[in-house]
Amino acid sequence: MGIQPLSLGMGIVPGESIPGFMMRFAGRARFPGADRLAIHVGLRQPGSATSGDDIRGLATLSGADPAALEAATYRPTGRLAHHRFLGGELHREFIDISRRRACPACLVAAPIQRAAWDCALVTACSHHALRFVDRCHRPRCRGLGWNVADVTRCACGTDLRALAGMPVPSDEAEASARVLALATGETIPWLPPALSAVGPADLVRLVMVTGMFLTAWHKERRIETLVASGPDAVARVVGAGLAAVEAWPVPLHGFLAATRAVEAARAGRFGATKTMGAYYGWLSMLEAGPFRDALAEATRQFLAADPVLGRRMHRSLLLGVQGDGVALKEVARMVGRSLPTTKRLAEAGLLPTPDGTGRGLPAVIGRAKVEGLAAELRDALTLDEASAALGVSRARVRRLAEAGVLEAVHRAAADGWGRWAFRRASIEGLPGRMAAGAPIDTGLERGLVGFEVAAETMRRRGVGLADFVGMVLSGNLPVAALDHAAVGLKRLRFDRAAVRRAAAPLERGPFSAYATAALLGLKREVVAHLIRRGLLRTEGGAVTATELDRFRTAYVSGAELARERGTSPRKLAADLRAVGVLPVTGPGVDGGRQAFFRKGLVEDGSGTGLKQPVVAPDTED
Repeated sequence: MGIQPLSLGMGIVPGESIPGFMMRFAGRARFPGADRLAIHVGLRQPGSATSGDDIRGLATLSGADPAALEAATYRPTGRLAHHRFLGGELHREFIDISRRRACPACLVAAPIQRAAWDCALVTACSHHALRFVDRCHRPRCRGLGWNVADVTRCACGTDLRALAGMPVPSDEAEASARVLALATGETIPWLPPALSAVGPADLVRLVMVTGMFLTAWHKERRIETLVASGPDAVARVVGAGLAAVEAWPVPLHGFLAATRAVEAARAGRFGATKTMGAYYGWLSMLEAGPFRDALAEATRQFLAADPVLGRRMHRSLLLGVQGDGVALKEVARMVGRSLPTTKRLAEAGLLPTPDGTGRGLPAVIGRAKVEGLAAELRDALTLDEASAALGVSRARVRRLAEAGVLEAVHRAAADGWGRWAFRRASIEGLPGRMAAGAPIDTGLERGLVGFEVAAETMRRRGVGLADFVGMVLSGNLPVAALDHAAVGLKRLRFDRAAVRRAAAPLERGPFSAYATAALLGLKREVVAHLIRRGLLRTEGGAVTATELDRFRTAYVSGAELARERGTSPRKLAADLRAVGVLPVTGPGVDGGRQAFFRKGLVEDGSGTGLKQPVVAPDTED
């Protein structure tokens, strides 16, 4: 059978707590104690007051209104550790049912255990200005206890109504009333508008924590630690906290200013954590919501009045003061580089000199300049990307940038940055600027050489890559055609004769064998063999410029022919041999290291211009 109702018909009094009601009903129903009653109805004493236990059994047995009993419980509200409390809300740790407290004068007026006495921050009765008692006058009393069957008596049997009680100042009594007003959600005329969106539970917690900060509380900022320090400590902290809430945010600003003054007296400069002390760590750990928002806004107002401290908070996502200046860490994020790289970037002058560098005081740079550089970098090419786009090596790209041919957003070594970045238009538009007006190479044109051949020809005459590109851009060496199948600069095709004409004035002579080898792009041993064979004549041991021109006009190497025709030297030699064209010198002729042919015999690359087979001569043309 279920629980059968008693004929007592006892109801709960408004403002009475559930544990107190169970004590009172246990005495009325002749239970040995409140704990035995709790077991009978499937509850715990006093734990069921804050849990989700079913109280319908207690309502059935006592005949009380179930809705009234339910309203008197401290049920969780579903938001973190918030619980209902007298129509308002409190954090669970602020509801203290670990001990029983009472006001002797209130028990004389009405023998009920009031729920207001369970608020941990309430230390005195606001009606009688008496400090709550949690034990009787007997030396060995261990507390009032929750298991007795009479709310007017201590666990040891002492009548609590006979206790004198300790009077408290009117300020403490008023503070207790204000805390209860905050907890129960009453309309409070003295509450500042800035805190109007903060809930009752968070307002009570704000009172405690701000009071701890303002009273220089050095222990843990927990309600359990505060309560264990005694009612005098609780009253002192609550009084300071209520004054801070009423005058919000001026007392908080005063506390922050005092904290900073203490830190400023220390040697060195510090960041946000040390400058604002433990307050910043506590604030950063709060859960998001109106409570934290109100605190953060008040703190930002303090920071806004102090630019130096505001800049020290630049890394705080909660308190960071935004302005035209961008801290280096944010600059690094905006430009997509590491913080050390960004510092080198600023030192190199690619960004304005940071304002206010130093320990604890972040350097800031103008936002407009940072955004401009970030936009350029988003449309820039790295060194590897520029090398691939132009079809040349990275070393060549660097030389072109150092010579000013390519426009770099920044340079690695010269500008102090770890990576290069080039403007895309400068890279991708270079071949087009060099070949302005040139036709597309159909593959049928004869006498054309590629970019590499032309550049190497000029290099042998002391013209660097940058100067060669400059010659092309200035029109001194026009591009004859564009190869649509190639990439970058390798698309450029030059007329062989035009290259020779451009190179001819650079050859003055006479040249030594070493210099001749460099001009011809040959090894020194090959040039020495050509001189011994008489194919390359000398005057006084040197080769004149006229002789170089004659040699280039008369002979061509097998390797150069193979490059022009896209085949191997061995395959080229075999094809020419098939049509009767033999080398004048080479490995199979006179032991030379490289084969050379008469240009007149290989003018079309296939030997079709030959009138008759020609054998290799001994020494003369």
